[in-house]
Amino acid sequence: MSRLKNPDQILKLCVEIHRLENEADYVLRAAVAKLFKEEPDTRQLIKLKELYEILEGVTDHCEDVANVIEGIVSGVRINERVPALHRGHCVRRALL
Repeated sequence: MSRLKNPDQILKLCVEIHRLENEADYVLRAAVAKLFKEEPDTRQLIKLKELYEILEGVTDHCEDVANVIEGIVSGVRINERVPALHRGHCVRRALL
């Protein structure tokens, strides 16, 4: 895994995931506001609100995955720039 193909493209996709998650947050707020204004049936309102929140949770988890991927790609990029001997020295110093 020391050599990733297209790490810049991977990071761009992660940024796009963050953008989409932010958009999903906005859509959730707008949909819930509309729901409370327009839905006369309380049971239906509760069901739809719960469904909207589940869908928003899915986008949150996608963003969590993107964060992990960014960390991996960034870590690989850093490790490729730092000589192995120096990395070991830093790790040993951090553990002391």
